[in-house]
Amino acid sequence: MKAFVGLVLTAAFVLGVAASLEPSEAAARSCYSFWAEADKMGSHYRHIVYVENDCDYWLQCSVWTDVDPQPPRMLSVGPDMTEQAETNGSSRYDDPRAFGTCHRKVPVPVPAPVPVPVPVPVPVPVPVPVPASALRRLAIEYPQDLLQILPHRFLKLWAPQ
Repeated sequence: MKAFVGLVLTAAFVLGVAASLEPSEAAARSCYSFWAEADKMGSHYRHIVYVENDCDYWLQCSVWTDVDPQPPRMLSVGPDMTEQAETNGSSRYDDPRAFGTCHRKVPVPVPAPVPVPVPVPVPVPVPVPVPASALRRLAIEYPQDLLQILPHRFLKLWAPQ
């Protein structure tokens, strides 16, 4: 009876985990594969895990072998690409098994460039020299208008006496 209850609980757990997977994760699991190889390097072996991505999007993967489960190696694999990661550079085991998980890599939004304001040239008034005789004549003919145009201290210099 205990075995039956354990089997039912295990099945419920597996179904609950399978139901909680997002469709994108389930789709991602069907479009990638990984495997391990051991390259002989003298008297030891170098373990390499390969990830092949047949998805139409980038994957972020964490891979390891049964010989070296910790720390897992992180890989970013582009669409229709194969990437590799070395998990052990000096092992005596010649047949590692690869393990790993991959999920869809969320693209990082690129911020829009900030427009740089272009300074608008401000026209600088260019002083025009006015002869003193012309100022005296204006002061005599239009004294009220000249007072509004020129500062008072300049009018003292050219005002008629």
